[in-house]
Amino acid sequence: MSRWDFERLQMLIGAHQASRNPLGFIFGVFAIGMFGGIYLWLQSVSNIPDKPKELKTATDYVEWGNTLIANKKFKLSQTEQQQRKANCANAILYFDKALTLDPKTPDAYEGRGSALICQGNYQAGISELKKAKNLYLGQGNESKAKLMDIVINTHKKLYSEPIK
Repeated sequence: MSRWDFERLQMLIGAHQASRNPLGFIFGVFAIGMFGGIYLWLQSVSNIPDKPKELKTATDYVEWGNTLIANKKFKLSQTEQQQRKANCANAILYFDKALTLDPKTPDAYEGRGSALICQGNYQAGISELKKAKNLYLGQGNESKAKLMDIVINTHKKLYSEPIK
């Protein structure tokens, strides 16, 4: 049976089921979607480690700092916005450690800039993003440097604070 015939058969069976018991069909599709969504959500939460792996290199510290910024699993008894700011403050420590190991890691400056902006310190954050851009240019990575330009300009537009 060709793929087209198989898909056509599936559509016919689905249409037949929907016409015989439309409420049951709708409920079934809803239940499958709901359970599938819950399954995917649980998978995404369960794959995040509670503790970092053994951090040795600057890249390890940068990766863990980015995990802290993007992650909502680290629960605090505060509002979600305060939780995010606390995660960003914690992430800055990892970016700082990465920079002590290798001060020419543009990803660390990029992460630290994002974390500072997350905390509301826009000028310092944009300054860090500019350092990352310059390091990317120094390494010949023009695509990442252009991306930093876009991020910097976006933050300048979003936050009306005067930026030098």
